[in-house]
Amino acid sequence: QACHSLPLTRRAMAPAEALTEDDADEALQAGKSALNSCRKQGDSKGAEDALRVILNAYSTLDRWQDLWGLATDELATFRAKGDKRGMATMLIHIAAAELKEQRTEDALQSASDACAYSEELGDAKLQASALMELADVELQRDDAGKAMSAVNQALEIVRRTGDKKEEARALLKVADAHIAGQSLKDALKAARQSQSVLKDLRDPKQEGAALLKVARVYMALGGPAEALKAANQALALFKEAKYAKGMGVALSSVVEAHIANGEASQAAEAAAAELEYFKEVDDVKGQIAALEALVDAHTARSAMEEAMEHANQALSMAREVGQQRAEAFMLLNIALNQQKTKELNQSRQGLEQAQALFQQLGHETGEGPPPP
Repeated sequence: QACHSLPLTRRAMAPAEALTEDDADEALQAGKSALNSCRKQGDSKGAEDALRVILNAYSTLDRWQDLWGLATDELATFRAKGDKRGMATMLIHIAAAELKEQRTEDALQSASDACAYSEELGDAKLQASALMELADVELQRDDAGKAMSAVNQALEIVRRTGDKKEEARALLKVADAHIAGQSLKDALKAARQSQSVLKDLRDPKQEGAALLKVARVYMALGGPAEALKAANQALALFKEAKYAKGMGVALSSVVEAHIANGEASQAAEAAAAELEYFKEVDDVKGQIAALEALVDAHTARSAMEEAMEHANQALSMAREVGQQRAEAFMLLNIALNQQKTKELNQSRQGLEQAQALFQQLGHETGEGPPPP
């Protein structure tokens, strides 16, 4: 059996941002199997495809240390061969992982090296990807000017090559740079341009992401009604794409906009409706996200009994599925509400538990993998 005919499905070969978690689990197993087979058969193109599948799956699953470890091993292999294209590709992945692990200066070096190699190769697509990764790093370093410079170069390249999907991605990063530089009207314009491109491409998942950016800018501009409209559109698109993680984020934006608009009861209704949807499709993580949104809505309407009830439900479910970050936030939320009801001993215990979890999560995600 030829390596390229191994079962790497269309979904498995999708970029990271297009994968659901279920797709990513499937893609990861298929990619690992294909990578082993391709290397045994000496099929370098097949191995390259399989490696991309594995790295994209790790990204979707937030397995950044696994991604960093694999990309670093592959970087050493490409370096030994003098393969600068392979080196640049791995450095982009490494920079992304280092950024997620809060190793900002390491990420800056990796992204800068990727930019240098891709420019030397004259590979426009690779250079644009490296520049967009560099822009992300500069944003985290709070240097909006350098971020804008990098992403504008990327935008010029992708427009020259006619890659509409990458143009939309670059425009969202332009919006991020404008937000960082407090140019909110320019940020809104860039986010809307990105949404328009993605709408034409019929990409509901990424169009939803662009609409969430639009909602974020409207909230910063003091326009909760417009933010609510964009967030609801994003929620509908994510539901169409069966993208539960995106639905949870969009629901949070819907609730935030309702509350800012003085509509806490409508916020609770929206969260309750999505909770029922997640129950129907048996999505536990989605239910936790909806319960968190309900807690915010009930707190805003001073319905503390309902807020505590839903917070405890979310806490129990988060513990069952091992979602420590959600567990920590619910512990914190419960403790703060207990302060309001003068349950000070229970509040203190909850705060200590939340602090311990946050410290553990900070240790896990803050230090990252050992330096190369």
